[in-house]
Amino acid sequence: MSQPQRIVIFSTAYLPFIGGAEVAIREITDRIGDSFVFDVFTAKMNRLLPSMEHIGNVTVYRVGIGSERVDKYWLAFFGHWKALRCHRRAPYAIIWSVMASYNGFAALAFKKKTNLPFLLTLQEGDTPEHMEKRGRPLKRWHRQIFQFADGLQTISHFLMEWGKRMGFAGPYAAVIPNGVSMQTFICPDAATRQRMKEQIRKELFLPNDALLVASVSRLVKKNGLQFLIQAMEHLPNHAHLIVIGSGEDEHILRAGSSAFGVSDRVHFLGEKTHDDIPRYLWGSDIFCRPSLSEGLGNVFLEAMAAEIPVIATPVGGIPDFLRNKETGVFCQPGDPHSIADAIHSVARMPHDEKIQMEKKARQLVESQFAWDDIALSLRRLFFDILSVVKK
Repeated sequence: MSQPQRIVIFSTAYLPFIGGAEVAIREITDRIGDSFVFDVFTAKMNRLLPSMEHIGNVTVYRVGIGSERVDKYWLAFFGHWKALRCHRRAPYAIIWSVMASYNGFAALAFKKKTNLPFLLTLQEGDTPEHMEKRGRPLKRWHRQIFQFADGLQTISHFLMEWGKRMGFAGPYAAVIPNGVSMQTFICPDAATRQRMKEQIRKELFLPNDALLVASVSRLVKKNGLQFLIQAMEHLPNHAHLIVIGSGEDEHILRAGSSAFGVSDRVHFLGEKTHDDIPRYLWGSDIFCRPSLSEGLGNVFLEAMAAEIPVIATPVGGIPDFLRNKETGVFCQPGDPHSIADAIHSVARMPHDEKIQMEKKARQLVESQFAWDDIALSLRRLFFDILSVVKK
């Protein structure tokens, strides 16, 4: 029996730091560890983390001194040297760069040293303009991350188009989205949902008939929370917003809720664990995040799996899964009146129509975003890239 092929992964962050890319690596490697051996090279960013450890099916090598500001650059410029030392001891078969950020420069350098098959995965959530502006000081090398890739996997058609504009011309490209842990987000029964509705309102000292809009988000400009908060000004007093997450714009958003006179109806709950988020979705009436840009938007898929009506904007990868009035409702980005109108529309939607929309949304997530199926698609992609390059 042949030995599993070894894959070297470059990721700017990895567990215990949690984001869409980090979760995707964990979910995929946990499912295809019988076919491949995985090493991750990532920025350390915390002095308390070990320089090497095993997490699931992955051996994690952390680069740097434990400083978030320094270690990302350390990974970009020197991360490939540590990977090369491991490569000399036990050769890798494939390079996998998860995003074209700091880690992408390390993957590019490793590609130039070894000429191994190189898969680039795009999970970016910012606008292309913002991503290109951020990479402008190293524009030539940033574009080479795309140009030197043999395969391109993106989580949305929007990102596939951007990857090709940036210069990808390799022999294999595939849109393979991130998945959803259905067992985590599907509500067990109607009684549990009703209990969560009562519990969440009791925790917030709200009446049982309060209309509760939930938003799970990093508190940054691109997620459009400032416009959602402003939209609350145009909604009746029984409508309340819960904001789950943290970020650099929290003080701005809090000030905005006061400026618009809705601070008593906007509740900042801070960070919650991934396992705790379902109860807030089950306890809410509507999910809304009016993003200005979005690579895919896993949080929308999780809300759809939880069978709560979803309001989103038609930007980035969101139109890949949201069909207006079929699997959710669209509002316009940057438009508080449009957001308020969408919330009004869902709140007034006939019960049977709302149930049908929620059911279609959940069925779509179950059929197209199951991690088992996505992991198998990545497994096929790895073997395809190996075979294409060998030819």
